[in-house]
Amino acid sequence: DEMITDRHQLAQATWLQALTIEQQVYRQLHDDGILSATAFARVGLGLSARHSEIVSGHLPPTALGMRVLTTRIEMTGMRLLKRLLPSKKWRDRANLEQFSAMYECDLAIEQVTHQVIKRLVTLPQRCRNDKALFNSCMKYYREGHRAAQKRIEHSAKGYPDAAHKFEQHIAE
Repeated sequence: DEMITDRHQLAQATWLQALTIEQQVYRQLHDDGILSATAFARVGLGLSARHSEIVSGHLPPTALGMRVLTTRIEMTGMRLLKRLLPSKKWRDRANLEQFSAMYECDLAIEQVTHQVIKRLVTLPQRCRNDKALFNSCMKYYREGHRAAQKRIEHSAKGYPDAAHKFEQHIAE
């Protein structure tokens, strides 16, 4: 029983360490002016939700994506707004604003998951001794990285001009 508790504690500690790395990298992107305050707040909500899951023993936590980054009220409001807006111009503008918010988050997720993967391999050996646990954590971040890349590619196809402008702004 003590071994199970120790393994559970090690699992929680490993996942919480990964979240701490995420938080540090998001903070750095924000402080460097790459990640807006709005996007930083969105990913912060996602971090908080996943932190709660980890602490309550839900491992691995929910993948960071659209569902975690957007509240139900926000999604419902956006759907209603799109239906009620009087003209295509206004609907297109609402879609573009939603695109911008999620595209920025996905660009950040792509960068952050890459950094987390790089830094996880530098964790103390005791955190990496449980191969199944460590591989599960690495897999989670690799999948998160690939999912963000796919969302970025898909979004950029729908709004190529906006995506290009957004990436130019970040490059500056």
